[in-house]
This record gives sequence, structure tokens and C-alpha cells, in this order.
Amino acid sequence: MGWIIDVPGAEVHEGHVAMLGPDGRGSGGSSGEGALFSNPRWSWGSDEPVDIVVPWSEIIGWRVQCECGWRGTTWRREDARTDDPTEEDVFPEHMLLPDGRTLEAAGHAEWREHVQPLVATAAVRSAAAAVRDAETALAEAVAAARTANPPATWEQIGRAAGISRQSAHERWARHR
Repeated sequence: MGWIIDVPGAEVHEGHVAMLGPDGRGSGGSSGEGALFSNPRWSWGSDEPVDIVVPWSEIIGWRVQCECGWRGTTWRREDARTDDPTEEDVFPEHMLLPDGRTLEAAGHAEWREHVQPLVATAAVRSAAAAVRDAETALAEAVAAARTANPPATWEQIGRAAGISRQSAHERWARHR
């Protein structure tokens, strides 16, 4: 299972708890036989399989991670127990930590903390974009006023903008 956050104006983040193979690499999915890991020998046109299946019994642990490269806690196999001893799989949503949370729940909480600054700054990002848009619109309006027939004076433009004639001239004269 994975989680995604798409905050307007920011990058998209996608996180999940990866199963770790014997070499420490994180899994990309699973099949009935085990976890799927990308095959480092695979290339376009090769006879190699795209994925390598690692049996459930060879999974050494789990790691919470994000596609941006962030990595959170790593749990070893002995750190968790399955919620159903009859199942062979070691999916994070079925593995329980000593405090009773699933690895999925613990990982999701950690990942949410990782992306929280993106969420918290979304309003700042939006307001900054609005300021940039307003600055562009204001400069365009000043340029149009200066090229009107007859053109507006710097005093008239300054008064309309709530600043002095001199400040208006200093700010927008170079945009002509």
C-alpha cells in the first residue's frame, strides 16, 4: 500500500513501507510467491525478467520511504510479528509492532511527518504566487496607462497605486 500527497505548487510525494530483501534493497511490489524486486541485470531487449521474486521467508525487514529519496525507520524481521500466523506473507499491513500498531500505520505516520512541511507551506506558496501574479498585472496596467492616449502621468499613476510620483517613476519607468 502507498500514500500520495499532491500539494498545488509543490512536488508530488509518494511513500510506502518497502519490504527489504537479503541485499537490503526495498521491494517494488509482490506476487503470490513473494516480494518483487527490480532485476539489476534487466535491460530492454534482454531475456532477463524485469523483476526478481524473493520468497516471503527471505524478507529481512521493512523500511518506510518516499520516492523523493527520504528514508525513515527500518524494522528488522524480529521487530514485528504477523497478525495471522497462518499467513506466509509479510505485508506491512499485517505485521504488528510491540505497541500493537501495524508497520503500515507506523510508516504512514512517519511519512506524514516527512511531508507535513509541504502541507504547512501550501498557503505560503499560494499567496506568493498570487503576489507574483498581482505584481505582473500591476506592471502591465502601469505600462498600459503610460502608453494610453493621452498617457497617464507618474503623479496620476502614483496616486492610483497609493505611492508618490517619484516612487512610481522609480518602480516602473524601466519597464517601458
